[in-house]
Amino acid sequence: MNKKIKLLSALLLLLFLFFGAFSNALAIEYGMLGGKPAYPKANEPHGETWFVYGLKPGEALEDGIEIMNLYDESWDALIYAADTTKSSGGGFALKQFSEPKNEVGSWVRFYPNDPPEPFKQILEKKRGAILELCQASREEVANKLKKKELSEEEWGGLVGWCRGEEYIQRKMGPKEKTTIPFVFRVPDDIDVGEHTGGILIQKVSPESQETSQGSAIKLTTRVGVRIYETVPGEIVKKMTLEGFEVKKNFGEFDFRDWFGKDRKKQEYLVQSRVQSESNISLEYHDVIHVKDLIFGQRSQDIDRSFQILRKDKFISNLSWNNPRFGWFSFQTEAKYVDQSGQE
Repeated sequence: MNKKIKLLSALLLLLFLFFGAFSNALAIEYGMLGGKPAYPKANEPHGETWFVYGLKPGEALEDGIEIMNLYDESWDALIYAADTTKSSGGGFALKQFSEPKNEVGSWVRFYPNDPPEPFKQILEKKRGAILELCQASREEVANKLKKKELSEEEWGGLVGWCRGEEYIQRKMGPKEKTTIPFVFRVPDDIDVGEHTGGILIQKVSPESQETSQGSAIKLTTRVGVRIYETVPGEIVKKMTLEGFEVKKNFGEFDFRDWFGKDRKKQEYLVQSRVQSESNISLEYHDVIHVKDLIFGQRSQDIDRSFQILRKDKFISNLSWNNPRFGWFSFQTEAKYVDQSGQE
C-alpha cells in the first residue's frame, strides 16, 4: 500500500527574486555531561541511546542509566524523569524539572542507595534484584533473613525504600561514570500504543537559588535519554494532510530592487499541516515539489523528514526565495510507513 498524500497548491507565483538556499540543519551541543542506557538491548536499533520497552499494563522492569562526567572537575548532578512535550519545531522534547509528571515521567523511580539494614545483606548484586526484593511478601523476606518475623520498624523501612526516589542529586567526580538503577512501572489502566518521556541529567550551578518547590538549586546544562514504551495491542499508523499553502513574507515588489546590490530578501513561507491519528510516533517525509513553469530547468524536490508525536497536529514551514524571474507551482507530498511496513 502506498501511503502518499498529495496536495497541489492553487498558487502559481510570478516571482522576481534572487536565487536562495534551502536549509534544514540542526546542531545540538551536549557539553561535557552525558547519559546512556546501562544495559543496552543488542537487537534494538536505538538501544545504545534510548530506553525502548514493550511492557503490558501493570508490568514493571528494572533497568539502569549510566551517568558520565566528562569534565576535569567535580559538579553536582540532578537526575530525574520527565514527560514528553513538543519542541519549538513540533518534535520530541522533554519537560522541565519543575513541571508536573502525568505520564512516563511518573513511571520511573530511582534507587541510588542500598536498602536499610538488615535487608542490604539479602539484596543480590544483579539486575532485577530490587524488584525481586520489593515484590516479596513480609513472610518471604523474613525467611530470607532467617527470622521468625520482621518488626514494624524493619518492615516499614523496607517499604519506604522500595518506593524509590522521584529524583536524586549527587556529586560527580572528575571523569566519573556511575550507574543508577531504576524501576520502570506501567500503570494498570494505560491505553494501547506509544508513551514517551525520558531521564534527564542536569548540571546544578554552585550559585543556588530557591525553586517553586522550595529546593535550593539552580539548573544549567541538561541532557536527556529518551524512553519509548509501547503498550502491546492494535497499533494504528495513520495521518492526514489537512492543508498546504504558500504565503508571501514581504511587501509589494519594488522594481528598483531588481538590479540593486543590497536587495532585500523576498521570501515565501511554504507551509504543510498534518494531523496524526496514530497511537505511536510517526516518521514522515514532507516533500515539496517546486516546478518551473517557464524555463523547466529550475524545478526542485525538497525532501525533509520529521517526527510527529502520537495524535498530534504538526506544521512544517519552509522559507523559499528563488530566481529573480519565473513562474512556479508548488505541490506537497506527505509520505509515511503504515503498520504493514509499506510506504
